[in-house]
Amino acid sequence: MNAPLLYRLVLCFLALLPLNSKAGAEPDAGFPKFPLRNGDFSCSQGWDRPTSWEPATNSGKHDFIMDPPATFVNSPSAALIRTRESGSAYYYQTVSLLEGDYVLTVDVSGTDQTTVRVGLGPKGKDAKVGKKWMRLSVPASGLKGKTTVSLQSNSKTDGVAKFREVKLEPSRLAGAAIAFEDGSQLGALVLPPDPTVAESYACYELQRFIHKMTGRFPGLEGRDATESGKRIYLGRAADSDLRKKLAGLREDSYLMDATGDRLTLAGKNDRGTLYAVYDFLQLQGYRWVMPGDLGEVVPQRKSLAGFKSRIESPDYDARGVMVLAQDFFPDNGWITIHADDYFDWFMRNRMNLIWFAGTETFDFGEHRGHGWVQTLNHSYNNTVAPHDKHFKDHPEWYALVDGERMPVCDIGPKFPNQLCVSNPGLRDYTVKLIIDYFDKNPHARAFPLNPMDPPSYWCECEDCKALDPPGLLEWPKDRRRRPTPGILTDRALNYANAVAERVAKVHPDRWIEMLSYSPTLEPPQRNKVHKNVFIKYANLSGGRGTGPLGKSIMDPEVEIWNDWRRQLDGWKKAGATMAFYNYLEWEHPDVTLFWFYNTVDVLKNLNREYNCRILAGETENNIPISVMLYNILVRTVWDVETDYVAVIRDICDHYYGPAADIMYEYNMAMDREVRESTAYKEEGWKPNEHLDHSIESLESGRELLHKAVAAVDKDSKFRKRIAFAELGHACLTYLRSLNEKDKTVSTGKIARRAFDTANALRKQYGIMIKLPTTRLLESYAFPPVFDKADILLEFPEVWKFKKDPKDVGIDKEWFAKKADRSWVDIRTSTAWTAQPAGSGYHGTAWYHVTFKLPERAQKARNLQLHFGAVDGYVDIWLNGDKIGEQKKSVGLMWDKPFGIPLPEGLGAGKNHSLVVRIHKEDFAAGIWKAVKVVKATAEQ
Repeated sequence: MNAPLLYRLVLCFLALLPLNSKAGAEPDAGFPKFPLRNGDFSCSQGWDRPTSWEPATNSGKHDFIMDPPATFVNSPSAALIRTRESGSAYYYQTVSLLEGDYVLTVDVSGTDQTTVRVGLGPKGKDAKVGKKWMRLSVPASGLKGKTTVSLQSNSKTDGVAKFREVKLEPSRLAGAAIAFEDGSQLGALVLPPDPTVAESYACYELQRFIHKMTGRFPGLEGRDATESGKRIYLGRAADSDLRKKLAGLREDSYLMDATGDRLTLAGKNDRGTLYAVYDFLQLQGYRWVMPGDLGEVVPQRKSLAGFKSRIESPDYDARGVMVLAQDFFPDNGWITIHADDYFDWFMRNRMNLIWFAGTETFDFGEHRGHGWVQTLNHSYNNTVAPHDKHFKDHPEWYALVDGERMPVCDIGPKFPNQLCVSNPGLRDYTVKLIIDYFDKNPHARAFPLNPMDPPSYWCECEDCKALDPPGLLEWPKDRRRRPTPGILTDRALNYANAVAERVAKVHPDRWIEMLSYSPTLEPPQRNKVHKNVFIKYANLSGGRGTGPLGKSIMDPEVEIWNDWRRQLDGWKKAGATMAFYNYLEWEHPDVTLFWFYNTVDVLKNLNREYNCRILAGETENNIPISVMLYNILVRTVWDVETDYVAVIRDICDHYYGPAADIMYEYNMAMDREVRESTAYKEEGWKPNEHLDHSIESLESGRELLHKAVAAVDKDSKFRKRIAFAELGHACLTYLRSLNEKDKTVSTGKIARRAFDTANALRKQYGIMIKLPTTRLLESYAFPPVFDKADILLEFPEVWKFKKDPKDVGIDKEWFAKKADRSWVDIRTSTAWTAQPAGSGYHGTAWYHVTFKLPERAQKARNLQLHFGAVDGYVDIWLNGDKIGEQKKSVGLMWDKPFGIPLPEGLGAGKNHSLVVRIHKEDFAAGIWKAVKVVKATAEQ
């Protein structure tokens, strides 16, 4: 999608990482993922070591790696210890076990002369290993609480030990009766005779969370110690008549039935059963507010609350968001997010889709009932028919441009072109490809047939043109200026429909995804939408993807929303099932978002009015930073009638302890500011500039957060939760200050304090932030502030310009010489790359101008050379002497003003020579905003 350039580069980088070997990759069938975490080593945090396993060395020197090399998630591997100097080393994991008997099994192998020890608490087993895998088993009785599992290697130099498929399974647990509030008791849990891995996991989750709340847990009938009393029947253990009530309902639906002594928590599928368990636990007061231990709210209870019988069914079939897969520690360190924490959080909040900026969603794992699996996004010249694989043999599948087949656009950044979607051979291949995909990925739900991201060329062959409605397209003579001829929805939809019709004969319950985006944003004129095609609406609205934040999408007085409804009405007329690609904060992921009303309103009206059943967009904001927004979102996609104010009250009451009322006041004040803002009426408004919050309201919010900190006193858990809110608020304040149109010294002081606060909080509490925020907080970027009266000179727009492709200018001292005839004219109001003098050029270039200071500058002090914006790294000379440079990150500073102090005593009326050297290797480059001489204030 057309996110800003810097962020798109991050997304492209992530998309190239080897996330998993195939879409929908899953653990081996029946492999238990509990109570041990990452026992199949399928998740890596930090790229080279298995998540949840800590390495340690007793003696010698060792390497701890994964074999095969680490991916990110969902690709089982083996943990390896390679000895570089003879000695002993081990992996270990500490787990919290329910009281009972367990068996640990591990597959081991390695080189001769290597001995391994596999340990479970005080028990262990030693073995000499060889090239062939062997299985070790360690039983242990009477385990309880924190227990260590260890995988140790004792080896000579160059020896290797490998471990895989580490399983820790209970053989008998010490279950007990748990009281209900009505005086009855829960005596046991019941699974079907042949439980699925997910049903067994539901039992485990219920046992351990009840234990956390009460200190006791019910046993599993047939395996554990049990007591008399009520039973909870899980999943397919439910009475068949009860399960029939779920027939005809959407996938993931579930029921909670309380009939006599037989309680039932069962889903239409495995995920639904897990959702029923988590719903029951939420009734007890449990909350999973953000991923990880800090986000888990554990109520302490002596007895359990009962529940009334009911059935729950989701309003959205697919409920998910994109989570950017990298977080960054203080001091510029970085690590990937803990993927299992995110999968758990999504599941416990009844979500079923997650993706990490790649080209596919991730399977949640068999124990979590899998999830909504699909490949997605721009797929024509990517997932479907990448040109590097097929162009040589099938050039006819690719766009015909000026009489030649062209697989890649010649306009930078040279994205792949579209396909010749009318080609019968391409269509046959596409059908076979998709059927094969669904055959190999039985849990996959959809496959994308989406055009490539612009700029890119569309096919000009007569058969493709015949798919377009007459009168809508104007094929340009100069396609470099306008590569897309107009609305191409019918062409793309004809392709998707034809493929869907044939795929449905083999896989009648699978979907074909098509984007409503860019040239296919407008609804079709000729075609209806096939029943097996869903349309993913991705309206960026000129960079305003979220729309007016405080106004309903149904408000006829809002121009942006009128445009949305016109398009959506067209898709509704075409009979489309819709999906929503929601753009939230793709530029600044660590500012706290208060777009509560907008989130609920859009999701509700898209679902109710436009048959929107799928949410899968670019919500890259950091979940722990915008914790309230995400809790509102996850509840709304399940039930679009959600009262977001009630959600805010609920989260504050459960999550912030003594500061609950203050945090509720804070969130409602920020919400009110967005609801009442009229900033969306201003020309050029974009939500990512956050002008919907006034500086004054943000200062009031800061004071409320300080009160919240005081209220929790020294409680470290509540204090850190509030620290996340403080960090997001400080980032929001700093960003808002940078975007203030009329900047003042006072605003600068607020920006400085917010900048310092954000950096202090992330270091003090070890808060992980995203790459764009790391760059935002690298250096203070609030510009010099001055009144109009302090502008002493505005430089002319036209300067002299000279390319320096061999970078010899410094050695030849161009900075000390006059501009001769080899220098050409260039404007400083736009990048050199957008002008004939510098079109297509990247590298080093020089700007030169001569000037005289006016008389009123004769006695002025603190003069600054003020650059409105320069895209590139900058060196500056005045009269042959270097006076400054700008070498901060271009990604941060490309659009930011900066000031360079001028030497004292320049005098008025004298000729001065100003020379600027700029280096930029890609995209736009050069001086593109006005340059001035100003009188700076003392604070600057």
